[in-house]
Amino acid sequence: SDEGFLALATAEALAKTDLDGETEHETAFAIEDQRGRLQLEATKVMKANGAPEERYMWKLVDAVTTLDKALRLKPDAADTLNNRGVAYFEARNYELAMENFERALHHEPINDRALSNRALVHRMRKQLVAAHASL
Repeated sequence: SDEGFLALATAEALAKTDLDGETEHETAFAIEDQRGRLQLEATKVMKANGAPEERYMWKLVDAVTTLDKALRLKPDAADTLNNRGVAYFEARNYELAMENFERALHHEPINDRALSNRALVHRMRKQLVAAHASL
């Protein structure tokens, strides 16, 4: 459930805060970021287990909404941008996926996940030459 994701994300973020001495703003970002990641992972599990597309698509909407909240707190978070791109990719919105991967790479040019994901979008768009060049 979403409450479970929030509880787990909050616990993980607070544990990290205790270790790193983060500010309240950083903690709020970490909670939303972790919650969005967990929602995204849940959609992958749902899809792998054969859930109806409508069910996991709604969970993708939840993940994007949560990652949007995190990005309002920290707009340059490359991993969060990448994860939002993955959510759009899973929803087959390749244009928004690419936009997020590009933004992630703008903030962190050597982000292996964003580079690989950008290549996947090119591949899905049948742009094999661009996919190869992206790596």
